[in-house]
Amino acid sequence: MTFAREYDVLERKFKERVKADNELFGWKGKNRSRYLPNIKPKGKVDFILVAMEPSSGGWDENGKQIVPKNFLGSGEDLIMHFCLRNYLCADGQAYHVTDVAKGGMKTEQAKKGSQKRWRLWYPLLEEEIELVAKPDAGVIALGRGVERFLKKRETPRLVGAIPHFSTNASPARMIAPQLLPREWRKFSASVSVDDIERTAQEMMQDKYYNEYRCKILNHLRKVGLTESRKELMFTYKALFAMMRGASIADWE
Repeated sequence: MTFAREYDVLERKFKERVKADNELFGWKGKNRSRYLPNIKPKGKVDFILVAMEPSSGGWDENGKQIVPKNFLGSGEDLIMHFCLRNYLCADGQAYHVTDVAKGGMKTEQAKKGSQKRWRLWYPLLEEEIELVAKPDAGVIALGRGVERFLKKRETPRLVGAIPHFSTNASPARMIAPQLLPREWRKFSASVSVDDIERTAQEMMQDKYYNEYRCKILNHLRKVGLTESRKELMFTYKALFAMMRGASIADWE
């Protein structure tokens, strides 16, 4: 069986688990959990980034899917992909971004019973890691809550965590700039919104993304690469350098 075929089989299990969650927790109507697909890996990868679960922002109020893939819904999503591509992966390396649970829901809804829900999803995450990870691949948690959950289950390959890019975790963005002020000033002057736009263009080349790509790029240009977003990028760069065992001198 090819890798693509194996991933399709696993994805069907994800959809079945979402349906089971709705039945188990009695979620109906606007509170119903919905499956939002991740960007499919083309083969085995060197790093797997694990988040919590998709938010309800992938659908409109009528339940229509408006975000084509998970982790493509905001400028911060694109910043994360830029940093993974440029600061974590070396030439020829690849990454995959996923969630513990694959059913999207409102934030307040997600907070209730999350540990029970994650435990139900965890065997499928293990299958996903086994399928997608190269023998020496590393697993990175997106957020401390996910890191604690994965550590409790002694998840193999776990190499560390990075702060979530949500505004709730924004104070964590300032730590690296404060610890490395000289490097931060140099970095801040070197990056621009053009870098993130190029990432979006590279990731959404297929005509399937045309309308959505224009929409998200227009929003990105309007908001721009704010100081806080640059702090997020610098923090990711510093943490990825530590995970790779690189020194500051290797950053250039």
